[in-house]
Amino acid sequence: MAKSKRITLLVIPEEGGKTFELKVPRVLAGFFLALVLAVFVFLTLGLRAHLESGRRGEQVAHLEQEKALLEEEVAQIKQLERVLRRLQDSNRRLYTILRESLGLAVENEILQTSNDREIYISAVERMRWGRMNSLPSMWPAHGVVTRRFDEDFPGVEIFLAPGSLVRASGAGQIVDVRYDERYGHVLVVDHGNGIASHYGDFNASLLVERGDYVQQGQPIAVTGSDQASGAALFYAVYEAGRARDPLEYRVWL
Repeated sequence: MAKSKRITLLVIPEEGGKTFELKVPRVLAGFFLALVLAVFVFLTLGLRAHLESGRRGEQVAHLEQEKALLEEEVAQIKQLERVLRRLQDSNRRLYTILRESLGLAVENEILQTSNDREIYISAVERMRWGRMNSLPSMWPAHGVVTRRFDEDFPGVEIFLAPGSLVRASGAGQIVDVRYDERYGHVLVVDHGNGIASHYGDFNASLLVERGDYVQQGQPIAVTGSDQASGAALFYAVYEAGRARDPLEYRVWL
């Protein structure tokens, strides 16, 4: 007998109804079975790819978070490096002040005042006895230095925004308040032992008077608010009657 090339499918109802007989060619049945198998494989692979894609997405989100944290840490490290460089610069300036003060202590063991004699207190002694706030080591205002100290200019010029506060660079007493044709309204703070700081601004509003005692960082003047472009503050430091570069005294803002 010739081998049958068909597959017979019987459909038998549960309640004993008429039985249906369906004869399908083997080739068609094989193709349908292969198709079902291929669809199953593709669905399995698609589900697996979907789950893998979700897992990859979570990994990418986690890596993005780690990247953001690393960038923040790098920014903090860079900020710390800038702070460290500023501290190193301040340390060098302070070392210069101390070194020169030691030399001045030898030359000026005793300074003569107008009425009595006063023992010279060097920067080393000021640090040892907690008198550092009497050194003009604080920068008087936040601004840009537009002119530096030189032989023809006894201080620095700081460009400030209108209405900026001018602060005492060190503790002391206001010993002079006057108007100068070159520097405008001038305040002089005596820090003791021959050290004084000068502040000049044509449009400043003064907050202190002659004879007042001020602490380091205390506001002493406000720049003119009627100038749209800003104001220039003249700032100078004198030690033993000699003008010194204020940047040599600057330890912090």
